[in-house]
Amino acid sequence: MLRSITGLGVLLLGLLVIFSCDSDDGGGSTSPASIEANFSVASARGSESVGTIAATIEFTETLPAETTLLFSYAGSALNTQDYRFLTPSPITVVSGLSSFDLQIEILEDTEQEADETIELMLEGASVISLGSQRTFTYTIEDND
Repeated sequence: MLRSITGLGVLLLGLLVIFSCDSDDGGGSTSPASIEANFSVASARGSESVGTIAATIEFTETLPAETTLLFSYAGSALNTQDYRFLTPSPITVVSGLSSFDLQIEILEDTEQEADETIELMLEGASVISLGSQRTFTYTIEDND
């Protein structure tokens, strides 16, 4: 009989620990999974002579841990011909940051052409979540 009571005591103690850990006492930090990554703006534009641009990714809170972000790209502009990434995918962002600049070098040419676009899409993240502003479009304005 003593064995059953001891087992019941351990079970009750275990439940007490679970409930006390699950309750929100307001004293802890936010779960990393509730932090979201978003592009700061949906679009921007500039001359092909601009040099380097930054597509800023903002986090809803300061990152408590290192995280990895995956992005993909598309658009009418061609990678290595019209632009090149100075920040490769995947991106490793260290803890303590509230934003990160994805760097892209815009390459100037002498061709007369229509404006071209670079579309960046956030595809995944470790530790944190993706927010609703997952796409950034940059328009390269021809200056020839």
